[in-house]
Amino acid sequence: MKNLIAALLGVAVLGGCATTDVEPMKSGGDVRGLTEAEQRVWAEADKSDAAMQNAGMTYENAAVTKYLQEVMDRLHPEFRGTIKVRVAKDPQLNAFALPNGSIYFNLGLLARLDNEAELATVLAHEGAHFILKHGFRQRNNVKNSAAASLFVGDTLAMSSISGYSRDLEREADLVGYRRLTKVGYDTRESVKVFRHLAREAEALGDKGDFFYSSHPKLEERIEVYEDLNKSKKPGGSVGKQEYVRQIGPLRLACLESDLSMDRYKSVMLALGDKARLADYPPQARFYLAEAYLRRGDKGDEQHAFDAYHAALKAAPGFAPTYRALGIHHMKKKDYSRAEAYFARYLQLAPNAPDRDYVKNYRTLAKHGGSK
Repeated sequence: MKNLIAALLGVAVLGGCATTDVEPMKSGGDVRGLTEAEQRVWAEADKSDAAMQNAGMTYENAAVTKYLQEVMDRLHPEFRGTIKVRVAKDPQLNAFALPNGSIYFNLGLLARLDNEAELATVLAHEGAHFILKHGFRQRNNVKNSAAASLFVGDTLAMSSISGYSRDLEREADLVGYRRLTKVGYDTRESVKVFRHLAREAEALGDKGDFFYSSHPKLEERIEVYEDLNKSKKPGGSVGKQEYVRQIGPLRLACLESDLSMDRYKSVMLALGDKARLADYPPQARFYLAEAYLRRGDKGDEQHAFDAYHAALKAAPGFAPTYRALGIHHMKKKDYSRAEAYFARYLQLAPNAPDRDYVKNYRTLAKHGGSK
């Protein structure tokens, strides 16, 4: 998926001829006055949108998409109907703007943020990239195909953290910050977005450093927002409860995606803090247990067992926990408990795709591990 997104973004950014006179947009109506070169870039971005959706790269959840769009429309009301927010099926902590006003917010970043003020920070920033025509302006700074290939060589090619020059990023920071202030969000929450990213980069080690290596240091971005907040008095909207309510189900989808890619470190980072764990649906403890098993350090088997039981207590109707505990007890040759857990799993998930597999396990458990 990452390579395809990079290729699509490359087409969207590089399709057009250079111009040095790029005027920011003042409202959605300004799209009717685009230059010929800007229209070509816009058309290529439209193709990228279509290709991403046809390839199944978008996370289709009408309620979540509506919520994100409403926040964006409050931030940039004069571009209502022009700037459109979508969720990308990507566990990476990222968001990016296409030159046609399509804003893609990665599943991973949505799952990690704590509240609506943090969400608005990213949306205001990405909206600013579009309004200021940064995609088109950045394309004009690419002087040859070799440089272009470096620019679009990663999923993060046009993200809020990467892709643009420092001057363009700072410009988007300032314009986005003004929008946050105007709408009434607590701007002190804005810096926390980049602290989330810094923690993720540290947790992933070299892999995390790669994503940020050619871009402004996260510490610098943190300093920018801290400086912007120095003169701000406490107060403003945070929107934590609404954010948790809207994004909760999506967080589980992100945990599943992380584990499918063996990103257990990201799962442990997200769920390792009790305060953050409380913001996740109760089933999340199951995914924490799975992450412990994938890491496999000394003591992790017991940590996983404890997390499974915590999941059982918090979400007794969540079927996968029973299957996992059944397998655990089979390995320990505790066949009576294993059989009971498998039976409960089959009760809760009668149409599970692995039903026959679990039924065989249950039969083995009934016969003491052998037929």
